[in-house]
Amino acid sequence: MKISKLYIPTLGRSNNQITFDNLPKFLQDKTILVVQPHEKDLYNNYPIMVLPEDWIGISRTRKYIIDNAGNNIFGMMDDDIKLKRRFSESPTKRPLTEDDWKEFYDMTVEWLQNDVSFVGIRRGNLPPCGKDWIENGETIVATFYNGSKLPDTNELNWNHDLLSEDVNLHIQLLLKGHKNRVWSKYGYVGDWAQDGGCQEGPNKRTVDLMNKSHEKLIEMYPAFVKWKTKDGVQISSKQKFTGYKMIKCYYSNAAKYSGRGVLPI
Repeated sequence: MKISKLYIPTLGRSNNQITFDNLPKFLQDKTILVVQPHEKDLYNNYPIMVLPEDWIGISRTRKYIIDNAGNNIFGMMDDDIKLKRRFSESPTKRPLTEDDWKEFYDMTVEWLQNDVSFVGIRRGNLPPCGKDWIENGETIVATFYNGSKLPDTNELNWNHDLLSEDVNLHIQLLLKGHKNRVWSKYGYVGDWAQDGGCQEGPNKRTVDLMNKSHEKLIEMYPAFVKWKTKDGVQISSKQKFTGYKMIKCYYSNAAKYSGRGVLPI
């Protein structure tokens, strides 16, 4: 099997398509931008798939893509990131070479065929972890799936009107027994909360909506999502979106708990 499609949902960034433009040609040939109807004429130089309605929202878009991909191996990446080659004992990062891209592609496909249901890419701003990959970790922004292993999307709780859609989806998959593997040899980099994307539309990112989304995650997965604290004090952002309350997710614990039925409190 090979990766059939790489989907890039995009909104408000027709003149700043970072992700697609930084992919190697062999992956660009598999890549399609997922656009809203009101922007379908802005991407004449790109292959596109048009969503069924305007302002469908990122969670509904995720579901639409998974349904469209069917039983194939496929990926989803945000439209504002680049991949970098990392080093296990150093914060140094560099662009991927042709050999890097080949290893990344071949190993991701091999893992999805044989070992796991989904594969992610670690945040490039995190410290080195001394490994080329980790098991059952965080994957947001850029994830690859084996559609033949995934549950029916109607069996999942999507919380379409909230944010943190990747956290919600991937904790559910881990709890259902779908393991993941996350690249640390390769990391993604990009500026968070740029213009466009989740900064637009009726469910655009605000401090209030982010906090509501985090509260809902803690309510749904109390043993695996908790408020982030230091010395007993809750941590809130002091940079972009000052005041939103941060969370800590225990993905590996969710994977260990899978199949036990009722969630722990």
